[in-house]
Amino acid sequence: MAPGPRTVAAAAVPPPRPPRSRPSFPGDAPLPPASEYHDRDFDWDDHARVAAPVLEARLAARAAAGAAAPPPPSYDAAAWCALHARDNAAARHYRERRYLPLAFPEAVSAARIVELGAGAGASLLPLLRAGNATALATDVSPVAVRLCREVADRAGVGGRVEAAVLDATDPGAPAALAGKRADVCLVIFTLGALDRAGQAAALATAAASVRPGGRVLVRDHGALDVAHMRAPRAVDGAPVGSAALHARQDGTLCFFFTPEYLTAAAETAGLIPVDVRWVTIAHPNRATGVVLKRVMVQGVFARPV
Repeated sequence: MAPGPRTVAAAAVPPPRPPRSRPSFPGDAPLPPASEYHDRDFDWDDHARVAAPVLEARLAARAAAGAAAPPPPSYDAAAWCALHARDNAAARHYRERRYLPLAFPEAVSAARIVELGAGAGASLLPLLRAGNATALATDVSPVAVRLCREVADRAGVGGRVEAAVLDATDPGAPAALAGKRADVCLVIFTLGALDRAGQAAALATAAASVRPGGRVLVRDHGALDVAHMRAPRAVDGAPVGSAALHARQDGTLCFFFTPEYLTAAAETAGLIPVDVRWVTIAHPNRATGVVLKRVMVQGVFARPV
């Protein structure tokens, strides 16, 4: 972690852009871990003073154009299953998150890991390469579970990975994982796919999966992230700059967190906050000179002993 915010060139918030294709998931060849990690490239409050009015103007323009916002959507597991089956049959949408061993050293030293919403293994794989843990990877999508097994096998860690279909929001999920007594539960870009009720249920499942004193590690999109600035289709009426729920055209959800919101949600699930923070990363585009300002929220929570 850097000792303080890095100095980056000021840049206007970039306009919306269409989605672009990504390369195949790199599970075939071993990749080195990230050589450096930084999570405080800029101050979120400074960013908000510029970005919040821009987002407000975009939402106002949409309303003035007669684009009425639909009612706040609810979590639909079938939408995520359809996305994996339709668009992710070869794990195209996931790149290995090689920075996670540096972001979460607790996971590298863990003996047993559970992950909720593992997808194709983009978060789990670098942690397994960095340590010696065994893992249970769960996802609501059978396609994602199959991909996770295949990727783990190709990476040479398949013998340490069990993968299973599980909806972390299901009322029976905490009981299903209660006996796992993991050292760490990963919830990486998973809560943001859920509405508020689903987040509460998933955090309760995460808490149940770890031993007393174990850690629940969360990372997800933050308020006024570049993805938030592109304003997905629906908004739940939350004030700009606060935690907010949006919806994509394919029926999946995208929630944008604040540290305060995530802390309160975890505490409601019986977890103790250890370290909850903004993660701000500046990505300069050398070709255009535009600096993309990525905003995440990261939290480490403990199950009471």
